[in-house]
Amino acid sequence: MSNATKSASLASEFLSRLKQQVPPFVETIVTSLAKTYQLDVSRYPADHVCYRTENMAEYAELTAALRQQDSQCILLIESEIGNRPIATFWLQEGIRVSSLDRIIHVLEIPAPKRGRAYPRGLEHVEFVIHNNSTTTTRSDQYPSPVNGAHHQAAFDDLMRQRPNVPWDTRARNKEINPDISLKLELQLQNSPTCTKSDAKQCSVKFHLVPLDKVIEFETMTGKVDHKS
Repeated sequence: MSNATKSASLASEFLSRLKQQVPPFVETIVTSLAKTYQLDVSRYPADHVCYRTENMAEYAELTAALRQQDSQCILLIESEIGNRPIATFWLQEGIRVSSLDRIIHVLEIPAPKRGRAYPRGLEHVEFVIHNNSTTTTRSDQYPSPVNGAHHQAAFDDLMRQRPNVPWDTRARNKEINPDISLKLELQLQNSPTCTKSDAKQCSVKFHLVPLDKVIEFETMTGKVDHKS
């Protein structure tokens, strides 16, 4: 089998697994948020999902294979963030989460940070939240991803609605596309694709601008937050 054939096979098998794993992963998170914190995110677009690789060799092999499959996915950007590369792909067909009537097109694949081990698999999902001050007449328009009062107002509003949630606010001060997040422990039988094999702890993040729009902004302006 040629290297090109191996790469095509690797990419095809990976994307096929992803289409099977993402819907129950996202659905379980949505259900768990509602059950655990009475936090309804069903009206928020699921921006993207993150898939972890176990080591640098796996990251390099997988992302190289996906780069060659333009008919299925397109590399939006690969950036050095947090001292390791992160590749972001646009999935041409997207992955439909039927119960939420959502299609997820963006996949983020970070390489593991040096000295830290991660089991492979889906690690987090991010949702785009709304803020009345940023409402527009067109659904494809979003506020600037540069941190500002509109971001902080949206975060304050969400946290005020759900003060019982153990919010992680460390990233709300990021220069580009700040976020707030929480950790969620999923039941093992409901989410076999979550990466934390012991407690099945996953991250759920909330921000105002979809990742593909952030990448467009970064590409045009040259502004990239390398500290994430």
